[in-house]
Amino acid sequence: MVARFCYTTSVILLTGVSLISATGCGPGFFSAKGSFASDGGPLDKWNALPAVCSRDEFDGDSSKLITFHFAAPDNKDPDRALHRNEQPNSPASLRIAKNGGGIIAKLDMMKPVKGPAGDMMAEMRSMDGYTLDNSTCKTLTLDRTEQMGSFGTLHKQLKGRLTLDCSVAGSHLTSDLNFTHCGM
Repeated sequence: MVARFCYTTSVILLTGVSLISATGCGPGFFSAKGSFASDGGPLDKWNALPAVCSRDEFDGDSSKLITFHFAAPDNKDPDRALHRNEQPNSPASLRIAKNGGGIIAKLDMMKPVKGPAGDMMAEMRSMDGYTLDNSTCKTLTLDRTEQMGSFGTLHKQLKGRLTLDCSVAGSHLTSDLNFTHCGM
């Protein structure tokens, strides 16, 4: 869809690369490669790449570093697609902030997570997200650097790498994610 829009925009406008970049279709468009995955358990089994990334320190809180936002899972099973409760779960967002000399992350899921035998308390805890820090993760690192912004951007964008290996709510999460042009 984005590729078709970008192609259509460039054909219709015929005004060059700088205008295409301003519409979000050029080299300044957010990109993520690698993986962010759960092996199953209460958080379900998924492998997702973020669709959007925001550079959070510009909202006034210098401890906030970055937020990855994810699209809803693409459910190819037409019988399950009609029933939201039967669709697989997936991440909604991953917010990362400074925590002393390290970082801390908060994972929000697309839908509530049921604990053992439908434990209501586990479901209520999941509404506040899951904390990823040195108590739940063997590895949690975010390397980021500023890169040249594209035409029309107010702030320099970020590029970097997120790696994590965490056990949360009975699920094992891993990530080795490279990203570029993060910033809104």
